[in-house]
Amino acid sequence: MTNYAVLADRLEAALRVTEAVGVVIISGEAEAAPAGTAEASCVHWSSVLTSGQARRTAASDHAGCSVGSYVHGMSTLEQTATAEDTATLVAAGWVEPDTLERLATLPPGAAGIDYVPLRELDRDPELVLVVVTPEQLMAVQAAIPSLQLTGKPQCQIIPLAAAGVPCASLGCAVSRARTRDDLCAADTKARSSDRRARSRGPG
Repeated sequence: MTNYAVLADRLEAALRVTEAVGVVIISGEAEAAPAGTAEASCVHWSSVLTSGQARRTAASDHAGCSVGSYVHGMSTLEQTATAEDTATLVAAGWVEPDTLERLATLPPGAAGIDYVPLRELDRDPELVLVVVTPEQLMAVQAAIPSLQLTGKPQCQIIPLAAAGVPCASLGCAVSRARTRDDLCAADTKARSSDRRARSRGPG
């Protein structure tokens, strides 16, 4: 298995990140008691990036945002489309009614997601998540020319990266309102993160 503590050091040196590097593990079944419902899934990973403390979530912990729950494979399209908070977003013009059908999602039926600081990993993750500034994002794009830039909702970077699509999001108003992050977020496929960190190098 990759030495993730070493990889974390390389990523931090290459990108000069000020936020802690976090990782998302998609678990086949929930392994811990619910962490507690957050306003949105992005709040879970933001808390790990700022606190450095792992957060192991069950499906119920993602129920605060119907769109996020759907993107993470924890609710159906029908449930999300008819949810009260989705109706509010549609009424506000934040999202079109047919947008949900086009979103990338994790496979349905996910029971839990673990968000763990990269250096603390004891198993291979599906993807690596790091919060960056626009300047740092330019370094990521230089190392990964195929990087895909996405819009709202920010959480769609999770299923995209899990499927092997290196991507970054400029965030969205809903996410920024629920977290302290006003930065770009980038996801890279975990198996190739080490090579990219080596190719970038400090400077």
